[in-house]
Order: sequence, then C-alpha cells, then structure tokens
Amino acid sequence: MALRGQYLPPWEDLESEMNVSVQFKLKCLSRHDETAGAYVGYIPALKVFSQAANEAELSRALISAAQMFIITCYERSILESVLKERGMTRAVGDNTALPEDCDYISVSEYKKEFTVDVPINLVAAAAAANA
Repeated sequence: MALRGQYLPPWEDLESEMNVSVQFKLKCLSRHDETAGAYVGYIPALKVFSQAANEAELSRALISAAQMFIITCYERSILESVLKERGMTRAVGDNTALPEDCDYISVSEYKKEFTVDVPINLVAAAAAANA
C-alpha cells in the first residue's frame, strides 16, 4: 500500500496545533484619588499600577496592565526571574496560605480589595513556526 503525503504520528499533529492557556489569579487593591479624579489600582504581586475613570474601567485596566507586564517579561525571557524577584514561589498542594513569618506589603490607603483573572494564551513553537 502506498501512502501519499507526509505521515505524522498522532502526538506530533497535536503538538503542532497546541495552545496553552495560563491563568493568573491576582489580588488587586484600589482607591479613588480625589485630587486626580480617578480610580487608582495596584497589583502587589506584580508591583503594577493603573488608573481609570471608574471601577469597571479600572478592573479592565489592571487586567490589561498585568497582561502587558507578563507577556513582555515572557517575550524577553525574564518571566521566571521577575516573578521570583517579586517573591513568588510554587504553591504546594492545596495549602496556599502564607507562613506567619512571611514578609508582605500592606497598603492601608486602598479602600477596596478584589481579584482579577488574567488569561495569557501561548502558542506552541511548532504552531508559531507554521504561521
């Protein structure tokens, strides 16, 4: 029996179209700055700030700032070192509570605390080479 075209084992075909989704769940702090007339937000884990006219826009602005920060670090091949510099380590098991002797930053001026999901999509190298 003759085969036409190129044979790819099933796993190679999957790898060429594999997309990886990474989800960051980041705590955010916000407050209204009366002087600037804007809402100011801060993501302590990344040390990233943003601002917007209202709370809904602030949430989107913080997600955008986090995405730009993470993607830029990834593209410059410094994501691992930057995250480690900011004190991030791999959480082991379901116990993600901080130890009592852990250092952290407390920013008391911020009035509201909330969490945002920051989706980052990565394309496998084989798929990028075919683009």
